[in-house]
Amino acid sequence: MAFKQLVFKLAVLLISLIFVGPFQALADEPPTEESTSPLAQLVENEIASSRGIDFWSSLSNGMIVRELTADGKLIGAKDSKTIFSMGDIVYILLQKESPASSNEWVLFRKIKKVYHPKTKEFVGDLIEITGTVRAIENHDHTITGQIIRSKDAISLDDEIAAVGTLMRTATSPEGASSDKKDGTIIEVRDNRLDTGEQDIVYIDRGRKDGILPGNRFEILHGGQETGHRFEGKKATLPQRSVGHLVILSTQEQTATARILESSEPISKGDPLQYLPKNK
Repeated sequence: MAFKQLVFKLAVLLISLIFVGPFQALADEPPTEESTSPLAQLVENEIASSRGIDFWSSLSNGMIVRELTADGKLIGAKDSKTIFSMGDIVYILLQKESPASSNEWVLFRKIKKVYHPKTKEFVGDLIEITGTVRAIENHDHTITGQIIRSKDAISLDDEIAAVGTLMRTATSPEGASSDKKDGTIIEVRDNRLDTGEQDIVYIDRGRKDGILPGNRFEILHGGQETGHRFEGKKATLPQRSVGHLVILSTQEQTATARILESSEPISKGDPLQYLPKNK
């Protein structure tokens, strides 16, 4: 009986080596590399650099940029539409010559001019990202393209910019300044007077200040001058923490952020304190 059991086990082992082995070898082979678009590659790079933050979701919340020159604009479509979405065939008028390698653009529109709530200085234009478009056929100064991603309704006269112009990855930690400064909320999304948890805001700190996606700030209230003096100095009310925000994407001098939590309504002009990673 013991001899028969031994023979049976050896037979099972032999069969597994013959039939299962090749499939296991195939499973262990690395996947073949597939060609990716510039947008897809940038998405992968940004996700890796910002430790898992969804790049498209963060960027599609808009940004404040200065001196942005469009590469062209959307002037029509294959079908007689004025509002477009993913999959639609559209026509684009180029306003400047693009590199031969350019075949994918970001669609955007300018919402408003933004001025710093404290200094009143011009900061830049609030940009809304509406989607991305890929070239199908090139003509003299026009391009036939297909919308490959859409966030909001895309409309005639929406402008385009090269992927790298608006979708640059953030400064690497090695190139970032270690002197990260406190900041201010300079604009809120959708012209809201008060915002709260999960709302989008824009701050006056960016890549030049060493700010990276994933960085966090504490939102403060209080600190107003009382009109009284103490030992020759103006007396102020104590500051209190009313919430936290996380950076989603960065531009040179500004950043887009999401409010993670708030105990009071958040408004333009609210001061921010940078939170080191160990806090």
